[in-house]
Parts: sequence; C-alpha cells; structure tokens
Amino acid sequence: MDVLHVIKVDHSTIRGLFASIDRARTDASRTRAFRDLLKQVRIHLHLEEHYLYPEVSGLFSRAHVFLDNCLANQRVIRSLLTTGEKLAEKGDLKEAAVKKASEELLKAVEGHFSMEEESLMPKIRQGIPTQEREDLGQVFADVKEDVLNNPKWLEEKAK
Repeated sequence: MDVLHVIKVDHSTIRGLFASIDRARTDASRTRAFRDLLKQVRIHLHLEEHYLYPEVSGLFSRAHVFLDNCLANQRVIRSLLTTGEKLAEKGDLKEAAVKKASEELLKAVEGHFSMEEESLMPKIRQGIPTQEREDLGQVFADVKEDVLNNPKWLEEKAK
C-alpha cells in the first residue's frame, strides 16, 4: 500500500477520534477515545520521523528546512501529548478537561496535517517512485502493527 494512502488513512482516523471525543456522551467513552487519540498521534509522529522524513530529506530543494519545521511542529504536538497522557494517568478525564486538551491538540495536529497534505505529499508523489512508496507503506503498516501489539512501546515513547 502506498505510504501516501497510509498517511491519509492515519489522518482520517485521527480526525475521527477527535470527532468521537466531541460526540462522547459519557466520561468512559470520552476516556477511551482520548486515550486512543493520544496513542494514534504518537505512533503517527514516530512513523513519520523515523521512516518517512529520512526518505524525504534530499528529495527537493530546501527539504531540510521543511523537515526542520515538521520536527518543530512534532515537538509541540509531543508536548501536548505528554500533557494529555498525564491527564489520563491522573484519571482526570471529565468533559471540560478533555475538551480543553483535545482542542489544543487538534489545532497543532491539523496544522501538521495541512503542512503534509498541501506541501509534502505532492513532493513525495512526484519524487518517490510508486514501488518505493508502496515499500515504505508496508514498513509503516508493519511497524504500526508491532507497536500496537507492544503496549510498553507507548510508555517508553511517552517518557
């Protein structure tokens, strides 16, 4: 599967989790959606930083500047993830607390997604051959499966 498709599916899944938080009627359903959101965003950022960005680093003029901006944006998102994870650890997942945390995270994540969808993905489509994109998509799928089957991974990455 093409890595661009994998990334778009991730973006759609994460956007859906934000919507699930907004629609949640109980603290329990809100908590599940919030925790799943935190996990999915952390995995998504890891895959990009460790597998996608190295492939893109020399792909176009000033790619390093663009990727530096992506990584700076990721640092902001990771900080918000850590805040959300601390909130979840304390069990303080009442509607107002989750709403505030998810709104801040949504703003940062949507900025990140826009940067990728509008600027990076067209360059990847143009500069990386289809087979290489499909190979990278398979790497994304394999690593994501490994991560989802290893709960300790998330604990380690959150530190």
